[in-house]
Amino acid sequence: MKLLKVKEVAEILNIAEQTVYRLIYDGKLKRTKVKSAVRIREKEVERFINENTEQAEPVPATDKENTKENKEDITEDKQDKKEVPENKEKKEVINQLSLEKEPEKEPEYISTKEASNIIGKTVRTVQHYLNNGKLEGYKNGKSWKVKKSSINKLLEGEK
Repeated sequence: MKLLKVKEVAEILNIAEQTVYRLIYDGKLKRTKVKSAVRIREKEVERFINENTEQAEPVPATDKENTKENKEDITEDKQDKKEVPENKEKKEVINQLSLEKEPEKEPEYISTKEASNIIGKTVRTVQHYLNNGKLEGYKNGKSWKVKKSSINKLLEGEK
């Protein structure tokens, strides 16, 4: 059982360290703590990769020479592969769904600077609120992200 650092996991997954912390926070990647250090088991990284990657379709090996006969076979194959009506209907439904996407939602979390502007307090005060539990949020590396709904609760409580 090998324990990996967040930096090592970020390199393996080819993502930023902050993204690894976000995956941990979202519960998509399980972590282990060794004193105050965050570590991730190698098997956990393998599980995450297996669950979050698509299997590529195997490419058929071609040993045949690119002769005139082979080219004719290929064009005949293309002609034989006509689209089935069911697949056509599915594609139409998918196209309609992609056109009817909901408008993008506002982010649920905002920066401490944005929160300080809304609340009317300094960034440092917002950080104190986060540390004391007056505001909900999470630490993303060195910076905090504040949950918008907790700002509303705080403002309602001050009235």
